[in-house]
Amino acid sequence: MGRFADKTDDDKPMFIINNLDVLEMKINVSEYSIGKVAIGQPVEISADILNGETARGEVTAISPTGEEKGNGSTERVIPTTIRIIDQNTQLIAGITAKAKIELQKAENVWVVPISAIIQQPDGSMAIACVKDNTVSFIPVTTGVESDIQAEIIPKEEGALTEGLQVIDTPSSMLTEGMTVTVIPPVQ
Repeated sequence: MGRFADKTDDDKPMFIINNLDVLEMKINVSEYSIGKVAIGQPVEISADILNGETARGEVTAISPTGEEKGNGSTERVIPTTIRIIDQNTQLIAGITAKAKIELQKAENVWVVPISAIIQQPDGSMAIACVKDNTVSFIPVTTGVESDIQAEIIPKEEGALTEGLQVIDTPSSMLTEGMTVTVIPPVQ
């Protein structure tokens, strides 16, 4: 004996049709990062099933409203949809995967730890370097940044050279021309 499709248990659908030709993944992006995410941005997808390989994706939708992150956090997250571009991957529906969204990109640039950047009293930025046991400050501006590193652009062309010794956590007591002793790192 059959029954009508509009009479299901708990008003749940009898079945759901998925289009497995177009795989998508849903992620929650922190409210602190969502301003850097845009439709069409490239995404690198990794999953255990890919055995160390990655798949390409792109951001296709960003929710207009945020949601609570949960676990007692006051942070909000924004649901974001990513479409898998690579059709020949081993990815399958229903597995756990990670998405790495390329927020900004810079190639062939000078990069230092964020802790190496000094804010000068006038608001400008510099890095402290050591040459011949003497401290010098090189004025810079910053470009692309991650949580731990920043691209630096010297205000004077040619001021940065390969092998330059940058002080990655400079003390506020450092001054231009100060003599210091460089202790090699422990091997």
